[in-house]
Amino acid sequence: MLKLRWTNLSGLVTLFLSQLTNLNFLDLSFNNLTGSIPLEITKLKKLGALHLDRNKLTGTIPESFRAFTENDPDLYLSHNQLTGDIPKSLGYLKFTVIDFSRNQLTGDFSMFFLDK
Repeated sequence: MLKLRWTNLSGLVTLFLSQLTNLNFLDLSFNNLTGSIPLEITKLKKLGALHLDRNKLTGTIPESFRAFTENDPDLYLSHNQLTGDIPKSLGYLKFTVIDFSRNQLTGDFSMFFLDK
């Protein structure tokens, strides 16, 4: 478990996090992180929750999130500056919690309501 929320972190989400392969909880919320969500974050196969909410992240939600097939982590990405379509491949996963609110995302999200 790694909780670094409200610690005034700034800059990019560091790639070294993908080396913490036994990490089951990552909370970097309420900081000043910028840039895009690194594709390598999906190497955290044991992740049960990912909190990147309330930062200044930009870009799209990575299509590589479809690789979260073992745990289907809770995804908290709200209150950022994410844009683009929500990846359709996320509809195949069995998330318990997904929070994409307060971004500029577009597209169809009905895939989250399909039988899996």
